[in-house]
Amino acid sequence: MNRSTTAKEALIAELIGDVADLIDRAELLAPAINKAREAMSNAAHGLTSGVPSFKEHMVKIAAITQTSSIDQIERRAREMTIDTLFDVKVAMTQSARDLFKDEVASTLSQLNKDLRDAIDRAHHPWDAWRTHAATAAFSGAASWLVCYFLCR
Repeated sequence: MNRSTTAKEALIAELIGDVADLIDRAELLAPAINKAREAMSNAAHGLTSGVPSFKEHMVKIAAITQTSSIDQIERRAREMTIDTLFDVKVAMTQSARDLFKDEVASTLSQLNKDLRDAIDRAHHPWDAWRTHAATAAFSGAASWLVCYFLCR
């Protein structure tokens, strides 16, 4: 019994020694922890004091970016408007040409032909009467021949 008590006591004594070492180490850590806490507090204060100037700088950058973006959008919109107007002009011109060709050109062509015929008739007024005169002469000759052969 003596021996196990002595072993227990030895283990307890060693455990107490280890706990004392741990306490000493923990006490040594306290100044380092305080130093780190102060450094973090200073860093947080530095960041907090730097936020307004950073915010102001970011607002300026955002304003410059916004102005640049608006200028680029306006420039591109102007280019697209010019391109669209040109395309519309080309399409309307082609449509007008097609419409004129399909609707007006054939009517004008027919009118032109009719006018040329009228001009030709005006320059040769006796052509139409020549046909009537020939018909009258032929029918007169045919009537005379019929009467001649019937009356004989």
